[in-house]
Amino acid sequence: MAAISVPLHSEPNILSRLIGRPTSAIGLIVLVIIVAAAILAPVIAPYAPSKLSIASRLHAPSLAHLFGTDDLGRDVFTRMLYAARTSLSVGFSVVAVSLIINTILGLTAGYFKRLDTPVSRLIDAMMAFPDILLAIALVAALGATAVNVVVALGIVYAPRIARVVRA
Repeated sequence: MAAISVPLHSEPNILSRLIGRPTSAIGLIVLVIIVAAAILAPVIAPYAPSKLSIASRLHAPSLAHLFGTDDLGRDVFTRMLYAARTSLSVGFSVVAVSLIINTILGLTAGYFKRLDTPVSRLIDAMMAFPDILLAIALVAALGATAVNVVVALGIVYAPRIARVVRA
């Protein structure tokens, strides 16, 4: 029998696929810039985020205030940098909480067959409500803090992955 030579074609990794598409590369660059700006906010922010300056109320964008100032004289660029930090930390925390909750639910339903039906019904009931409406109701019940927002969004988005883990 003769040996056959077949070239191996490996699947390109995700980074090379992202960079290979112009729109994906632009999105990746924008994401890296936003994350870097949020991480470096204390270093690159020209003012303190809560510094009031009544004398510089509602100024237009200038070299002193890149995005201008608000009605209390706070620098909008600085506040945007610090808001990005908060938004990214809440987003990453929601993903972590959601992964923990849905992994526990999915594994419980998958391993313990007696609990499969009740857990599946709980997941179906949670998915029957609109996500944002349920999250708003949970935050209203728990209180409007960043931790409660993370918990509420983690609970709301948990059923999606729990169904996959269960399967």
